[in-house]
Amino acid sequence: MVSQNNNTDLHHVVIVGGGFGGLYAAQKLAKAPVKVTLIDKRNFHVFQPLLYQVATGGLSPADISSPLRSLLSKNKNTEVLMGEVTDIDPERQTVKMRYREIAYDSLIVATGVTHQYFGNNWEDKAPGLKTIENAQEIRRRIFIAFEAAEKEPDPERRKEWLTFVLVGGGPAGVELAGALAELAHGTLKEDFRNIDTSQAKIILLQSPQYILPAYPHHLSLKAQKSLENLGVTVKTGVRVNDIRGQCITYRCGDTLEQIRARTILWTAGMKASPVANILSECADAPLDKAGKVIVEPNFHLPKYENIFVIGDVAHYPDGKGGILPGIAPVAMQEGEYVARFIRNGLTNKPLAPFKYTDWGNLAVIGKHQAVVDMGWIKLSGFLAWFVWLFIHVFYLLEFDNKLIVMTQWAWSYFTESKGARLITTPGQDPEIQLEDDNEKMAYTLTAIEHLSAIAEGKKEVTYDVSSIDHKQMAFYEETFKRFDQDGDKVLSKSELQALLQSVGRFYSPERFAEVMDMVTVSPNSESLTLAEFTNLIHCDLTDTSEEAMLQRFRFFDLDGSGRISLEELKLCLRDSDTGISDAEIEQMLKLADTSGDQELSYEEFSQIFDQFKTAVPQA
Repeated sequence: MVSQNNNTDLHHVVIVGGGFGGLYAAQKLAKAPVKVTLIDKRNFHVFQPLLYQVATGGLSPADISSPLRSLLSKNKNTEVLMGEVTDIDPERQTVKMRYREIAYDSLIVATGVTHQYFGNNWEDKAPGLKTIENAQEIRRRIFIAFEAAEKEPDPERRKEWLTFVLVGGGPAGVELAGALAELAHGTLKEDFRNIDTSQAKIILLQSPQYILPAYPHHLSLKAQKSLENLGVTVKTGVRVNDIRGQCITYRCGDTLEQIRARTILWTAGMKASPVANILSECADAPLDKAGKVIVEPNFHLPKYENIFVIGDVAHYPDGKGGILPGIAPVAMQEGEYVARFIRNGLTNKPLAPFKYTDWGNLAVIGKHQAVVDMGWIKLSGFLAWFVWLFIHVFYLLEFDNKLIVMTQWAWSYFTESKGARLITTPGQDPEIQLEDDNEKMAYTLTAIEHLSAIAEGKKEVTYDVSSIDHKQMAFYEETFKRFDQDGDKVLSKSELQALLQSVGRFYSPERFAEVMDMVTVSPNSESLTLAEFTNLIHCDLTDTSEEAMLQRFRFFDLDGSGRISLEELKLCLRDSDTGISDAEIEQMLKLADTSGDQELSYEEFSQIFDQFKTAVPQA
């Protein structure tokens, strides 16, 4: 039996979230004897399955979005409020927003999910794809990368701009990788003069052994083959360890590997929206490992039968040992069911238990390439692609969206053109930064040590470069030029500060002024010459202070675990061009590993550092 609010003649249903679940619930309640209030942070509904096309310039945001007020304008019992729910009081039956409280008789929570970075702070470095704003940011990064590569004179840095890494091989990752490959290898191939966009590298990293793990293995393999035919490199069975600067580190078996890329995109894990935590605190709602709310068979909470949770934020068993997936058809059917449950409850009419009708899964890889799993029939190739097109157009909510999308797709099909390739930076003009202040450059270990020691006032600077060989000197000159952005052949304070920040050193203005005084020959100098810069980073390894030793240890400890593994030693020493063999590295570890756990603690590393002096990275 659904409770009735004594303050109004009509049963008041408050819906939080204007996605598929919340919208379908509101539409189903259009003719019911209830009052409906729909609350969402945005004033529009977005067709999330096509976000990847906005991210790659195939469609504009408005093509896949519809104003909520327009969608519900004919529902005379429904009001739409743009706002954010900050708290819920189940006892008083109120929802609190930033500017008001709203009483409810029934509450439907359909707030969806957000990105899951598994405890890592990678959101700024690798944006996800769940909102229109996400799609626009990814679009900006993708096209900025091509523009920056066009004007980049250095071949190695140009490769970094033309390398795109996607983390996560589910439908979103597969579709985004395919669209990006078609963009680079088709749409843009005639648009640039200094770069060949077909040389762009698109790399898809997937933790499980198969992409599209929810699909039958033979369809997953066909999807992978289609991606590879488009030029995408697919790496399965790998796990990302770190994203730092322009470098992504991942584990493949027992080996740590790295990729340098200027554009890293996240299509991996998802977690429930913050409203799930609010329900856990105020209504004792049980949560699963992903933060989703575990609901009863009728989607209500165990302790409150008038609070319902649906869509991606709900943990609902699928009857096969798992839970229903976070896809649009699930949210649609759940929204309609809960609306019927509330409506029937007002007149004590029974309602059969919820049963999800699975129409299958679809994923598109590229032109004429898709996979479809409908249970009773499994398709791939052109026919699957045609089915994908039809279903996605069918589920677009407004007629003008359907017409625009069909027209855009038809034009793109025949011309390979994508008309929404815009670089938009809200509030400012687009800016191309060839160097990132926070980028961790491939400096020598001695450079990091010496910069640290200079900044902490522990080293005297000498100005004798006679011992520097030609190869090292060329490296120092190239590094100097990279930070000498105005080309005046000296490093200004801001340029030197960018250099220090690139190796993770951030100082107050007062401390930075002291550092400048230490490293310059002329008193009160405002800049650093090449000779001064060379002596700044070319130093020996005689500093055995605690700070210097800790800096060395952190260099080798790639995953930040506080232990140095054999794989980490090999990776660092291989990259240093020292010529040390794997067997020699293994022997070094064996001699140092007094605890016998196949890893080096800080103490073990410190005691045997002399063995590594000749093995640290050099220019």
